[in-house]
Parts: sequence; structure tokens; C-alpha cells
Amino acid sequence: MGELELTIAPIRQSTEDEDDYEAEARDEVDGNFHQFRNNLRYSVRRLRTRFSRNTSTASTKYTAAKHPGFGLINLFTLKVLFIDVPIALGDVVTDFAQGVALVTKDDADYRQFGMIILAVNWLPGVVAAAHLISMYRSTMSFRKVALRALALLVFYPIVPFLAYMRLLWRRPKDMTDRAGKSKFREAEFQAMTAHAIAGGIESPIQFILQTLLILNGKIPKPWEDVGQVTIRDYYGNPLTLPTTAMISLAFSIASMLKSVVEFNIIRVHIQDLVSGERILLFIEKVCDHLPFLLSATVFRISAATIFVTYIHSYSAAPFALFWISNLAIGYYQFNLEKIPLWLISFTALFMPVCFTTSDVHTK
Repeated sequence: MGELELTIAPIRQSTEDEDDYEAEARDEVDGNFHQFRNNLRYSVRRLRTRFSRNTSTASTKYTAAKHPGFGLINLFTLKVLFIDVPIALGDVVTDFAQGVALVTKDDADYRQFGMIILAVNWLPGVVAAAHLISMYRSTMSFRKVALRALALLVFYPIVPFLAYMRLLWRRPKDMTDRAGKSKFREAEFQAMTAHAIAGGIESPIQFILQTLLILNGKIPKPWEDVGQVTIRDYYGNPLTLPTTAMISLAFSIASMLKSVVEFNIIRVHIQDLVSGERILLFIEKVCDHLPFLLSATVFRISAATIFVTYIHSYSAAPFALFWISNLAIGYYQFNLEKIPLWLISFTALFMPVCFTTSDVHTK
């Protein structure tokens, strides 16, 4: 027995040492993460302070230029062309490609999933029509509201892309044109809302369907997926691209990330991005809030995926309960003239939403 005790004692001591070492490692990782976040916030604030000082001293010369704000307008144009339009258009194109690829298969299950993936592209139109009717029925005629709601229902898969094209068309020639700026800001808000609805409704549902297909073995896992499209240049060099499933997942994630920022940062913590200082402040707010927004979004989409995977059609019950609860609380507490309750109640199923149609005067 004495030998047995001598043998066990070092093992227990080793286990306790390993636990202490793991605890110290976790504390070190947490400390490094918080230090990195604080350093990033401090750097952004220093840049914002330095930029505000430089622009305040040079504001007179800048205003007297031939095209005031022209550089910022061009920067905004590049952002729309290379970020907003590719995400809005790529999400729709890849979803349609994935749906058509499944519909053309011989298996009936594949065709059923393909038809569902294609039909989901029109779901944001229902939410957009409900938002239009609930928020603008008192400021527009019945005929105009009905026609616009019908157009949203029919053409919504391409509405975000058309909204961004309209936004580029509304771009003012310079920042001194008040009428042009007013129309431009209105078009910017409408384009942002159009994409946010698609990214808050269609993209999460497509992501859940893609995950469901992967879990059921209908399509290969993204990390095991091999590109099936090969493009060759003039000299015959091949370029192998991933399949539509992987590209569709990537665009859905990008669209959801963009929507959660549009819903919870812009017009909530900061008004329109009309200056370099505002852009730096926007980056600071994103760094502050994005980890919490992402964790809430991942939790809700994961819960929805588990519901659909294991309880199938009965998963409609928790979704309906959550949606009705949001509506009931909203009608009791929200200012419905500024808070789009129907829009929030639908998109809050998949991500946190703090959205208002009023301007931000305190930031």
C-alpha cells in the first residue's frame, strides 16, 4: 500500500500542476485579447483626434476648393462599387446558382431543397412590404403604397442591387449642393435598409439551409469540397474555383456581417459617414460592438439550425413564439413613428437589431 500511495501522489500533483498551468494560460490569452482591443481603440481615437485637428485648421481652404468633399464622395463611390454591390449581387447570384444546381438533379430531395433555396430569395420582399405599409402608409397615398409593396414582393431579389445603382446615380457633384445631398442621403438610407433586410432575412435562412444540407450529407462539407469549375487562360493555365455551395456560404456570412453593422451601428451610435472623422468614429464603434453582435448572431442562428435539424416542422413553434413576443412588447413600449417594429420583429429572429428611422443628434 505504501508503494501504491507513492505512485499515486505524483500523478495527483502533476494533474494539479496542469490545471494551474491551463488556468494561467487562459488568463494570459484573455489579458492579451483585452490589451489588443484597448490598443486598437486607443489608436483609432488618436487618429480621429489628429484628423479633427488637421481638418479644423484647413477647413477654410478646403471649403473654398472647386469641388468640396470630392475626395470623400469618390471614396464612397469606391466603397459602393467594390463592397456593397459585390456583396448584394454575389449573394443573390450564388443562391440562385446553388438552387438551380439542386433542382436539376434527379433526386426528389435535391429538387425540393433547390426549390426552397430559390423561394427564400423572395422572403425579404414580404418583410420589406410589411415595413413599407407599417411606416409609410400615413405619408403616402394608398395607391403608391400598394404599388411599391407589390414591386417589392415581385422584384426583391434584385432590389438591393438596384438601390445601390440608384444611390450612385444620386451622387452629388459636390458637398455644397444641399438639395443633391438631401436626395443622396435619402437614397443611401433606402439602399442600406434594402440590403440590411436581405442580409437579415434571406442570408441567415440560406445559411441555415446550407448547414442543414451539409449535416444531412446532401452536399459536401466546405473544408472537404473540391472546386469543380476550371477556367483556363490563353496559355492553358488552369484556375480551379470552389463549388457554388462554398461560395454561397461565404457570401451569406459576408451579407450577415454587413447587415448586423447596418442595423446596430449606423443611425444608432453614429449618423451618416460624411467626413473622415465620422469614418474613424464608425470604425471605433464597430470595434466596440461587433464582438457582442457576432456572439448574439451566432447563438440565434445556431439555435435555429438545431431546431430545424432535430424537430423539423415543429421548429415553427419557437420561431412564432419569439416573433409574437417581439411584436407584443414593441406595440406596448416602442415609439412606432420612429421604430420599424415589423422589420425588427422579423430580423431579430436571427440577429440583434437596434434600428431607427430618426436621425442621431447626440453623436
